[in-house]
Amino acid sequence: MMQNTSGPRPHAARRARGQDRSISILVDGPDLCGKSTLVNTLVQRLAADGYRVAQKKGVIQRRWIHRYLDRFDANKRHASALLNSLYLLSCFLDRAPVADTDIVVCESFVDRVIAYGMTCRLKSLAPLAFLGRRLFRRFDLQVLLHASHATRESRLKKRQDATLIDRKTTATADISWRFCEAFRASSRRSGNVIHEYDTGLVAVEEIVETLARRVRELKSLDRSASLDALQA
Repeated sequence: MMQNTSGPRPHAARRARGQDRSISILVDGPDLCGKSTLVNTLVQRLAADGYRVAQKKGVIQRRWIHRYLDRFDANKRHASALLNSLYLLSCFLDRAPVADTDIVVCESFVDRVIAYGMTCRLKSLAPLAFLGRRLFRRFDLQVLLHASHATRESRLKKRQDATLIDRKTTATADISWRFCEAFRASSRRSGNVIHEYDTGLVAVEEIVETLARRVRELKSLDRSASLDALQA
């Protein structure tokens, strides 16, 4: 007997089994703001709390276009108009929910590429994507990290594997400011609520505690909504 592949989507199937939908979290920001450190710590904390966590970077679901993009250094997507445009296209295709997990934590996504396209004034699809509304995946929690120019300069000096884009985006305070402004505007157009943290002032552990509490609140709201639907 052939398997029926036209069944409910993952979120719908989870609700039909009485399970909560998966919660998606995006952590983004300019280079040298501690994104990887925060994501790794957050994933460990959520897993310790008993959640099934999927950790992603750049995209949620890989597509055919990523086989081409993988040939190039990821940092070049911020400097090449062609690669910047192709990455935007790959994010437009990245819509499928992640099945069989409680929480998806993604480090960097399309708003970052749009912001760098605008900041570096690339002649790519970034301005069009910037004007579009709800073209891309939305996240339940969207976190924007930033830090002062002095803090990022200090981190750059300590980083042994610093890339060209690390140096370029840390060259002046204006670059980071323009990036954050473009990121905020792009996210607002997509309907996302941004939670901002200065990693030079707020400890990673404190941010993780706040986000873990927000996850519990979202899970509680989701269960309440599911219960109300069953009782209706």
